[in-house]
Amino acid sequence: MIATKLWKRLDAEQRIDEVLDCAKSGQTQYIDDRTGIFEVKFVASTAKEAAGKFLASGGPIDDD
Repeated sequence: MIATKLWKRLDAEQRIDEVLDCAKSGQTQYIDDRTGIFEVKFVASTAKEAAGKFLASGGPIDDD
């Protein structure tokens, strides 16, 4: 895999799978555009507990 890299926009468009795979592996990728630089990072989604299960577990305990 390629480490953090600055891509030319055209190269990034043609190799988008590689750009995304590199970002997913933890290496931020940068895409140089005429008007600025894009920063591509991967942020993993977190598993969320089902609302019903969360509510069934009870509420906060009051020390009053």
